[in-house]
Amino acid sequence: MTVERISIILRMIEKNLKQARERFQNKEAMADELKFDAGCMAVFQAINRALDLADEIIAEKRFQIPGSYSDSFEILKKERLISQETASGMAELIRYRNLISHEYYEISPEDVKRLLKKLRYLDNFLEEVKKAYRRR
Repeated sequence: MTVERISIILRMIEKNLKQARERFQNKEAMADELKFDAGCMAVFQAINRALDLADEIIAEKRFQIPGSYSDSFEILKKERLISQETASGMAELIRYRNLISHEYYEISPEDVKRLLKKLRYLDNFLEEVKKAYRRR
């Protein structure tokens, strides 16, 4: 059941990433409040689902229980499922997730531009998880 759930979460994250990138593809999205908010929500969902994925893996493999969102990725790094670069990058994305979640009205187009560049860490996370599960 867990491997099936992991596959579902992977597909959901990929869908959210595609939506986020499409929504911010042109400059008008940064100026249009509705499009901006929709794009931010897609990014938020992708990061949240990455947390779900990390927690699902941790539970399945019976790794230590994380104390914070960032700890989930540190645990996966410690257990050699993801790289140091990916774990650090995911910690950065968690900070953006918190910004979107708790201070949504203060996110600027410049913040979003920086965030979109950092989504490569989420791409890396997905690839590293897929690689780990193909080895099974």
